[in-house]
Order: sequence, then C-alpha cells, then structure tokens
Amino acid sequence: MNNFGIIVAENEEYKAIIDVLEKINIKKIYDLEFVLGIINNVNIVLVKSGVGKVNAARTTQILIDNFDIDFILNVGSAGSINDRSEE
Repeated sequence: MNNFGIIVAENEEYKAIIDVLEKINIKKIYDLEFVLGIINNVNIVLVKSGVGKVNAARTTQILIDNFDIDFILNVGSAGSINDRSEE
C-alpha cells in the first residue's frame, strides 16, 4: 500500500483533511504534529507546516526522514496568487 504525505499551511486545510481521516494516531517530532491515518485504504501522514517556503521545505524534509512516504501532496500552495484580470 502506498503512503501519502500531505502538507498543509493553514488550519482550514488541516481541518478539512483531518475530518476524513480514520484510525488516527499522532506522532510529535520537533515542534510538528504528524497525524497518521487512512483515507480510502490509503495510508496518510498529515502535517501542518505553517506559511512560507522555509516552513514547507523544513517540514517536507522531516516528513521524508521519519516516514516511509511514496508521494507528497502540498495543499494550499496558491493562496497568495492574485487574479490580475480585475486590474
């Protein structure tokens, strides 16, 4: 079975995913809380990185170093994009 890492920046994204996780187990590493669970028979490791590329990079490395992850999904990466069509 594949293991998916999901990295989110904000609480809204975190809550949306944690609400559908089953069989939750929490592992704390450094100041991060990794939530292990299952969605549709797929192993998930969910973590909230905080905002910014440095936080995302740091969290991604800790995720890779500590879990057997096959795929990583970064949720919410386009939150600051402007819609230039309104100008």
